[in-house]
Amino acid sequence: MVKESALKSPNAHEVQKVRKAERKRLEDLCDELEDAGINAKPHVYAGDPQKQIERAAKEYQASMIILGSSEKAAILERWVGSVSKNIADKSIYPCLLIPGKKNI
Repeated sequence: MVKESALKSPNAHEVQKVRKAERKRLEDLCDELEDAGINAKPHVYAGDPQKQIERAAKEYQASMIILGSSEKAAILERWVGSVSKNIADKSIYPCLLIPGKKNI
């Protein structure tokens, strides 16, 4: 996920650089999934993450939403909730939450 502030920089060149880097990261992830035999295509949505993830699931007739979470998000979740947990609690789609790696 890209922070919204990174896409609102007054420097258009910096915004394009962020978009290009994130698109490349998404394409690389899809390539890894394809190599593992999982059909994956990159799609980019902008806006409220919870609404856009639900929108994408509906548009692509998803059978499940898989969401990750970070250790940082787990700490914040106790106080303000998280996008992943909110989607899992409210979505009509089955959700799989995958915890992030712990730093040892």
